[in-house]
Amino acid sequence: MNPSQKSQRKNRTARLGGRPGSLVLAVLMAIALPWLAGCAPEPTATPVPTEPATPTPEPTATPTAAASGFLEEDFESGSDAWTTQGGTWSLVEDESQVLQQENVEAFETFATAGDLGWTDYTVTARIKVLSGYGGLLGRFDKDGNTYLFDFGESTFAVWRRFAGGWTAIVPDTEFPFFYDTWHTVRLVFSGNQITLFIDGVQQGEPITDNLIGSGKMGFRTSYGSIRVDDVIVE
Repeated sequence: MNPSQKSQRKNRTARLGGRPGSLVLAVLMAIALPWLAGCAPEPTATPVPTEPATPTPEPTATPTAAASGFLEEDFESGSDAWTTQGGTWSLVEDESQVLQQENVEAFETFATAGDLGWTDYTVTARIKVLSGYGGLLGRFDKDGNTYLFDFGESTFAVWRRFAGGWTAIVPDTEFPFFYDTWHTVRLVFSGNQITLFIDGVQQGEPITDNLIGSGKMGFRTSYGSIRVDDVIVE
């Protein structure tokens, strides 16, 4: 091989990367790199922490009037919640089922319900006096001390029974309260104040008296007969 041939071969080898082994290596790398890239595992995404879900509170049931009050009684389911003393108390029909005391010979009869621990409350009831005297009781305690909103023919009065004796704290007052007629009556107890209502109308100024602080509600008759219904204590 002459020098010029050697020079040509040298130049050709230099253009291909120098030595023949370099060419083989380059070819192998060109084949292997794409294959290696395809076999490499894909990077795993780093999990992003999430906030725990906030639990949705269960809706709270809104109490009904009956649930939120002390007592609600229409006598349609009986009178088991009532304690009676004297007279003849029974359930009768008067457009609906009502509680009646019919013994007009009895000097004093009672029907009570509720809790001795009741202090400040409003008691409302419908009362029909058939004869004699009948009324609404409040703060009836374990010793029988109580306040009485009492009704007769065309009159009302307020009495306090304490230590076995009755005292009038509002004397007989004329009012068109007729026999055999339904009237809605109400006593409101708040501290030492007692407020009276008949058919939605307040009767006079509140009474101030603090001798009896708590007790049940109820009804009383004296030589008379009454019917009662739709009792609400709240």
